[in-house]
Amino acid sequence: MQEIRSLNQSNDHTAPTVSNLVLTSAINADGNTVITITGTYTDDDMDFDGAGFSGNPDAIFLGVTLTNAVTGFTITRNSNAGFTIDDDGNFTTAYTMTADDPEGLWYIHAWEAQDQDGNSHWVQLTGHEWPWVGAYLDSPASIEVVNALW
Repeated sequence: MQEIRSLNQSNDHTAPTVSNLVLTSAINADGNTVITITGTYTDDDMDFDGAGFSGNPDAIFLGVTLTNAVTGFTITRNSNAGFTIDDDGNFTTAYTMTADDPEGLWYIHAWEAQDQDGNSHWVQLTGHEWPWVGAYLDSPASIEVVNALW
């Protein structure tokens, strides 16, 4: 399912896109499993010169939801929870797993991007009988994760 919205009065009516999504995992120095999500945010009116819209780098929004392929458990990261983004739109966010997070196959289930003018692009993958069953087949990225605390 995809939804593209243009909800503004400016001349920019093009929604941003998210591409090049990659998942990696590693054990950090504290012995915790960290899942890192990277990708590229692209918009026709990109201004990442340390500013964004009217000098506010928080004006853009990014969100990515990961789902465990067996349990359906989800992890959501968004720009309110710590994304870094460079001048070319390359972004990174990381999540440190807790003892409650199941290990196994994790995949990108949904992502959203909203530009400074309010245009947004939202994608959610759906499975067959359950929302998460089979959805990983169409996911742009998945990873087998061993949770050191599980």
